[in-house]
Amino acid sequence: MRIVERRLEKGSLLRITGPAMLMVGTGKISVLGAVYGPGSRLVLHKCRSYAVKALEGSEIRVTLGDEGSLEEPRPGEEVIDQWLEVAERVVSDGGRVILIGGVESGKTSLTALIANVALSQGRKVAVVDGDVGQADVGPPAFVSMGFVDKPVVWLRDLSADAMRFIGTVAPGPAAGSIVVSVRELVEEAERRGADTVVVDTDGWISGMGALVYKLALIRSLQPARVVLVGPGLEPLANILSRTNMEVYTVGSPARRRERSREERRILRAEGYKRYLEGGETVRINALDSPVLGSCVFSGTPLPSEEVEAISAILGVKVLRASRLSGTLTVAAESRPGREALSKLRDAYPGDHVYVVTPSDAKGLLVAVTDRSLRELGPGLVVSIDYESGVILVRTRYSESAEGIIVGRVKLDENYVEMGRITGCVI
Repeated sequence: MRIVERRLEKGSLLRITGPAMLMVGTGKISVLGAVYGPGSRLVLHKCRSYAVKALEGSEIRVTLGDEGSLEEPRPGEEVIDQWLEVAERVVSDGGRVILIGGVESGKTSLTALIANVALSQGRKVAVVDGDVGQADVGPPAFVSMGFVDKPVVWLRDLSADAMRFIGTVAPGPAAGSIVVSVRELVEEAERRGADTVVVDTDGWISGMGALVYKLALIRSLQPARVVLVGPGLEPLANILSRTNMEVYTVGSPARRRERSREERRILRAEGYKRYLEGGETVRINALDSPVLGSCVFSGTPLPSEEVEAISAILGVKVLRASRLSGTLTVAAESRPGREALSKLRDAYPGDHVYVVTPSDAKGLLVAVTDRSLRELGPGLVVSIDYESGVILVRTRYSESAEGIIVGRVKLDENYVEMGRITGCVI
């Protein structure tokens, strides 16, 4: 840890990378459009980097952690002035603004900047976070909306006022659900009084699938303005140039904090923990409550004699079995051997066969819903009793919990992802 004190001339820039703590002694500085005066303090996460601009002659004190750094950017390395100019233009009339850019392009920081500028103009601002992999407003695997009532430099400073569960942290397989969910949350923000809604998106921009997906988002939202951030967006820019949409193209900082895969995983764990830690255990009975995404409880139950026959084939006790659209799902007390599982598949040659156990469901991320299937927030499966249909879920949204939506992510006790699920687990 080291302490650096600096005197900044009006208009000068510094780049600070966390972990660090910045304190303003005299003068005024701006970080992503948020203004800090004497006595103000800003804590920087180890995965964040900011350009600090002096609005007047200022004195600052920066405490740097082991991996933190402070440097004066070279001419042209920082794009904060370009960002500020574009931000002023895109919020001039309010409405919907969508940002699109690649991984580490700076679009999330620019989202915060645009929200701050709109807030400074007296607008009622909401941010919709459509990045299910690196979610900031809400937990990962959700699309979230939060109102901005004070300047922010990181979207994690916001709280989710509404969520939609996607169930995965990979946008590709869930592109359609993301498009629908983002639009729903934009419309909800507007119904609740927002006159400016800023939509942040994920960093998937390469390939035809990404192009189709991002165009679907734009077509669905019909935003007042589209902001393209950083490189790699030429195909999308070419298409949009042939429309009557108002499109802005901005650069990315020449030097920016690149996150490793492990750092991204840690950030997701922090995001899960923020919304999952604590809470109460609620009892969801899958036989009389809405449970979406379950193969076992969505299918037609097999008769008891057939369940007994499957038990004999597998050599383990079968707790419940059901068939749904050519898929046979068997909930067994324990995992059968490979040879036994092969025999079961031979016995049901026309079906896709899945065998699940109670331990498979433990730690599964779900969305807790009310009786109308409206998402309240995330939960974690504690245990499941396939015979009675009782699923115990730990959640901070227990008061109105009446059902769940099953996701495709499992977490360990530290909220770290154990893997992404492709088949049935409940």
